[in-house]
Amino acid sequence: MNIVKGLAIVIGICLLFGMLHHMMACMRPRIYPPKKVLKQRAALLGFTGLVMIIIALLL
Repeated sequence: MNIVKGLAIVIGICLLFGMLHHMMACMRPRIYPPKKVLKQRAALLGFTGLVMIIIALLL
């Protein structure tokens, strides 16, 4: 069970780092894909990362 818990935390942290990467990309001028798409991806990655961490803490 500890392996599953640790793996869920690691995946959650990776997803949160992905969110930060997309948020930093939104701040750059003249980027592709459009900022709207990057913001949607960042929101999805952040939400999924938090859900994974919460699930891991509840196990």
